[in-house]
Amino acid sequence: MKALAIAALCGAALALGCAERPGPVEPTHPLTTDVAAAAPAPLTITPFEVPGARDAFASGINPQGDIVGGYFAAGGYHGFLRHGDTYTTIDVPGASETEALGINPQGDVVGFSIAGGIHGFLLHAGAFTTIDVPGQTETLATGIDQQGDVLGYYNVSAPHGFLLHDGNYSLIDVPGAFYNEFHGIGLQGDIVGGYTTLGTHGFVLHQGTFTTVDVPGAFNTDVSGITPRGDLVGYYNDGPTDHGFVRRQGTLTTFDGPGSTLTRALGINPRGVIVGYYVSGGLPHPFVAH
Repeated sequence: MKALAIAALCGAALALGCAERPGPVEPTHPLTTDVAAAAPAPLTITPFEVPGARDAFASGINPQGDIVGGYFAAGGYHGFLRHGDTYTTIDVPGASETEALGINPQGDVVGFSIAGGIHGFLLHAGAFTTIDVPGQTETLATGIDQQGDVLGYYNVSAPHGFLLHDGNYSLIDVPGAFYNEFHGIGLQGDIVGGYTTLGTHGFVLHQGTFTTVDVPGAFNTDVSGITPRGDLVGYYNDGPTDHGFVRRQGTLTTFDGPGSTLTRALGINPRGVIVGYYVSGGLPHPFVAH
């Protein structure tokens, strides 16, 4: 789960529109470690700290390098926006917890809050709008593209995906899956996430077609972000713990934070800058990787 594992769980509501389901799953296409030419340069992982926070995670980054995420301080979780060296706290009014998960080029932020249930939100031009899939008490908004379409999932115990476009919800599930998490949406509308059948697999949804993504040898794979040219980031489990990965130009690179017991890559922008978190000393730490 992209953020809730870190948080306490570890505006007007928009109307329901048409429900659409994409086409069939294509055959599995595992990530490859084969190198056709020169391998990408090794990643440089740089941790950062949110001022005043006990712990934090970074979840999304836009083309300008603005970063969103969540942090724990003063007994609760709060969202944050990092612009350059300036941090701004994001708290939905009346909520006991807020976490920011995605940001688009215009600076619109999506995430979720807890207030008598779990509710998605959109922060646009300083104003909050609640995002609730009608009939559901648990909705998370996880990504937003440059057109303002909002991606997310609902019913966190057995989640299903949705895409919100012009006030209308399209409901999305990977065919045959009983657990669907939709983590990110690219600038060109490609969607990524993870699903569970006999195991947990990552996926890319491109022009109505699902493609499964598995890190070779992994027990579980989740895809969290995608660039316009199709580079992917996410995390996988090899049995003992989770590790981050990036696939750039068809080449897989796996990585871990310094001294970490768990690492997850959660977002990537078109320039290839990656954000996420790693656990060290029992607490999560946000990072930027190049």
